[in-house]
Amino acid sequence: MRMLQNSDVERVLNYAGAIASLRASYEALAVGDSGFAPRIDLLGPVPPPMSAYRWGSMSGICLRSGVVAVRIKSDVVRWDGAVEDKHCVRPGLYSGIVIVYAIQDGRPLALLQDGIIQHVRLGAAVALGASALLDGRVGVDVGVLGSGGMAWSCVAAAAAIVPIRSVRVFSPNAVRRSAFAERVTQEFGLEAVSVSSARDAVAGSGLVMSATASTSATFELDWAEPAAVLTFVSRREVPDDLHARVPDVYRLGEASLPLDTRFPGLDWFRGGYAGVAVGDRAFRARLPKRRDGEADRVEADLPMLLAGRIGRRSNERSALIAVGTQGLQFASVAGYVVQRAEREGLGTMLPDDWFLQDIRD
Repeated sequence: MRMLQNSDVERVLNYAGAIASLRASYEALAVGDSGFAPRIDLLGPVPPPMSAYRWGSMSGICLRSGVVAVRIKSDVVRWDGAVEDKHCVRPGLYSGIVIVYAIQDGRPLALLQDGIIQHVRLGAAVALGASALLDGRVGVDVGVLGSGGMAWSCVAAAAAIVPIRSVRVFSPNAVRRSAFAERVTQEFGLEAVSVSSARDAVAGSGLVMSATASTSATFELDWAEPAAVLTFVSRREVPDDLHARVPDVYRLGEASLPLDTRFPGLDWFRGGYAGVAVGDRAFRARLPKRRDGEADRVEADLPMLLAGRIGRRSNERSALIAVGTQGLQFASVAGYVVQRAEREGLGTMLPDDWFLQDIRD
């Protein structure tokens, strides 16, 4: 079994490869040759100042890449007003891994740190959706909300397949947003500027990419152009009136269990994700629940659009909420990474005996 750290993943993973892998997996999903199990969380009480412990898992299978993958992550979380903060052990450390298995014989193929893959797979999915919804437009002005790793991945992936003309970026941290704009110009040769408000980033942009840790809407729809394409990395960022005012709203697919699922202790929390919380009644009551209607909107699945199974419902403003199919995204991109890492001999080989046994499971 091959152990791949983020530095190994970074050597072989690029946005073009991730986008191509995701496109193939989504086309396979439309015909039943790939699939996924949705995200489900487990939550429990922790000492202050953190709000809760949260475990998450998601998995996917793809016949074209010949692998199954499961992504698991372990965090302590703090909800502070409009922002979610999280870490593992101490601030600045995180624990997320992807385990990859071969479909052919069930062999464990690889264990990967998920940091690089996590960002690249989401950026690639957002860029795929943005490209499809822009439908051939050229010279696109992009407004970016956020200046962290997710925002960078969205812009970097979009730069690979969207004909960007300029970029305007806003985040509350002026130093970070200025550095972000400078990096865009240096790496992609694009005109990029830091602006002092979300409205300045959104107004006049043909593509708006919201990629923040905010737990509330990041902009108002009145600021956006009538034919703008809007992308969000979470439901938390979505304006409350999006579905009422935007005729064409897409998602990547199912993100979690449907609301009518019956299971002891199951509930739906911020972001619309299903989970089981343990602890006393007071702790469970403090957990942020989904907003009304957050997880039961009728939205079209982007993979069906990419596969040509459905068409655009309107030429007006459109939106992509980049949630759902997370397990398939990890299977697709991790499968691509493992194949390239094997060819280049990257990573640390771990004995199969550590992962195989003669006791029936």
